[in-house]
Amino acid sequence: MIRFLRVRDKEMILQSAKKISIHEGNAKLTIRQDLSAEVRRKRKEFDLVMKLFLEKGTFRGFAYPHRLRILHKEKIVFFEDPKETDTFVKQLQ
Repeated sequence: MIRFLRVRDKEMILQSAKKISIHEGNAKLTIRQDLSAEVRRKRKEFDLVMKLFLEKGTFRGFAYPHRLRILHKEKIVFFEDPKETDTFVKQLQ
């Protein structure tokens, strides 16, 4: 486990880790952010709408701890609650 002093450093390492693949025999090394069970549960609530945004190519990940981040009209939009995304999707249609 590694603890970073600067959030920028952590984000840079996590982004770089997505681009490389380290294998040792049949094992693959992955580098991921350690998230609490509560944060993982809250992020999972966005699963259905996240798939929709992935299909549209607008999903941009999560801002810590559990804010959904998408690209809409060249701007990043954040959602705290899955209900907010339902309203947003209905406005788009």
